[in-house]
Amino acid sequence: MCLDTCHMHAAGHDLSSQPGFAAALRAFGKAAGRGRIGLVHVNDSRDPAGSRRDRHASLGSGSIGGMPFAQLFAAPALRGVPFVVETEESSHAADVATLRGLRGLA
Repeated sequence: MCLDTCHMHAAGHDLSSQPGFAAALRAFGKAAGRGRIGLVHVNDSRDPAGSRRDRHASLGSGSIGGMPFAQLFAAPALRGVPFVVETEESSHAADVATLRGLRGLA
């Protein structure tokens, strides 16, 4: 299974707060089953939670914001799972650097 942060946000899981992000991760894990997450698509969202629009934004510049992404690194279910940045090519290097910094905070 692939967890996609922008899709979850667009579907109505408000990932912009740490409690909302934690609740969404629990809901996804419960729906997918333990150990089934094999990939994470990491991207911020241009649109608000529940918009039903999958419009990617550079990490920290969209409606999710930067800090909730640190929870991805702290989540036991995601240890060892690869993360793929799905933002515009021009922001990939900055987004990877942001993820590295957030990983250091986890």
